Amino acid sequence: MYESFYGLKENPFNVSPDPQFLYLGENHREALAQLLYGVKEKKGFIVITGEVGTGKTTLIHCLLSRLNGNSHTKTAFVFNPKLNAHEFIQYILKDMEVKVNGGTKGDYLHALHRYLLEAYQKDERVVIIIDEAQGLDPELLQHPGRLLHPPDRRRTADSLSVLRGRRFRSFPELAGGQ
Repeated sequence: MYESFYGLKENPFNVSPDPQFLYLGENHREALAQLLYGVKEKKGFIVITGEVGTGKTTLIHCLLSRLNGNSHTKTAFVFNPKLNAHEFIQYILKDMEVKVNGGTKGDYLHALHRYLLEAYQKDERVVIIIDEAQGLDPELLQHPGRLLHPPDRRRTADSLSVLRGRRFRSFPELAGGQ
């Protein structure tokens, strides 16, 4: 319908966000710039908020399309955070194509920690993006946070991006002044 009326080559309205059709207004340009800056400068947790339907997920897909072409950046995209801690770490490792020997939570945490340290030594960035992160169990957010910022600050890993919805009441430390 839209294609013929507007002379489009393909339908711009799909269930999945397509960054090809992202209109970068002033707020979206600023949000994308902040995300890219945070990844480039290894800022750790990056939180973006917005009302339902404001383009947060589409913005994340735009960020992913820019990062995935970069050989020095590895990404994991968790689009359903309703996982237990073991499943959460497993999902991240699988998305980054990391093979794990063993099956315990400790095995997976060790593999993720080892992977992050190896990436750091190769000067690679690791970006974990969690869509709808307001649905995370607060315990879950601590696992990658501890791995990205271990007590030995000289060996810290790179970047963890968190996407969330309207409010982040479960994590007051991330809610800022909202």
